[in-house]
Amino acid sequence: MNITVYAQRADNILEVHIADDTTTPVMNFGMTRATPWSAYPAGVASFLLGTLGAWCLFGWASRRTERAHPAAQALAKFLYGFAMFLWWAPILVAAPQLLSHHLDEPHYRWHLPWEWLGQPALALAFLLGCLTLTLTLALALPPRRQPADQTVAHH
Repeated sequence: MNITVYAQRADNILEVHIADDTTTPVMNFGMTRATPWSAYPAGVASFLLGTLGAWCLFGWASRRTERAHPAAQALAKFLYGFAMFLWWAPILVAAPQLLSHHLDEPHYRWHLPWEWLGQPALALAFLLGCLTLTLTLALALPPRRQPADQTVAHH
């Protein structure tokens, strides 16, 4: 048997959770402050700016590896695809579970944003995704080779 009780007064939220799953009942208390209203538009703006920045960075790296050595280009594509899987898989697992959790029982405050991203439970996948994207960007950093049919005119 699990019982959760929420109470709110002004910006303070009290959460009491009683778990009777083991031989000894456990009671947890939590006192937190409500999320300020400004956090929501700031979160949306940060998401949009991050998406725009990632799109520009992806375009830059794509152009940089476009005429690279075929093996480097194939490796960059593989690493990018693997990184996207490692970044999005935790979100695709965690977000629907948290949404159904919020719809099943009342909450005065939504779970923290990183929990919707699958953190810290799936942090290893996120870290491996960051490492893989870093390796992909490292492949894009060396100067591009000029195609054989293009010559630079010197005056």
